[in-house]
Amino acid sequence: MRVDFFADPICPWSWITSRWICTVMAERDLTVRWRSFSLEERDGPELPAELPAFLRPIAMAARPISRRALRIFEALRVSDGEDAVGRLSSAIGYRLFVAGAPPAMPSPRLLTEALMAAGLPASLEAEGDAPKWDSVITESMREAFGAVGENAMSPTVLVSGDNFSRAVLGPVLTEVPDPADSLRIWDAFIALAAQPTFSEIRIPRGFPTVPAAQVQ
Repeated sequence: MRVDFFADPICPWSWITSRWICTVMAERDLTVRWRSFSLEERDGPELPAELPAFLRPIAMAARPISRRALRIFEALRVSDGEDAVGRLSSAIGYRLFVAGAPPAMPSPRLLTEALMAAGLPASLEAEGDAPKWDSVITESMREAFGAVGENAMSPTVLVSGDNFSRAVLGPVLTEVPDPADSLRIWDAFIALAAQPTFSEIRIPRGFPTVPAAQVQ
């Protein structure tokens, strides 16, 4: 089964969902494509009105990191493939979202440290300043919008199995379940996604609980 995971690397809910998917990858034989989705490109220069005041300066500081990270992802996808993109995405997340700590300003060395942790050459950081990748990011977002409509969000997940293909908004989790629960949630999610008549289930969203970091 293939999973196209559209996400912005600075989105904490996407980070939680990505850890859940990584938990079930091997057990459910998933092939994951880590696709680019820019919240800044979707929303424009203004931050969402519902974002708490104390998070707004942090979110603004993280936006340039997101754009640079997405450019590096696209360059890395061409040169090294999806596994390398996944490693770098994980290394960024473990440094941006620290378990047990309140949100903080991202380190200016975040991408440098993440590349090193992922075993990737530091020279790749220069791709973060290469606008040539912006059209690829935009095309990735077009695919997400084409799959779920104008309300595409981070994360958006497209699941393709032997007998069905379905894109969904989310799923959104506020914390990563333990491995057994992760598999049960995945199986329930696929059972719903495979039903062509299923449309929506929604519960009020809480703030995410960042999982324990396994800094690499």
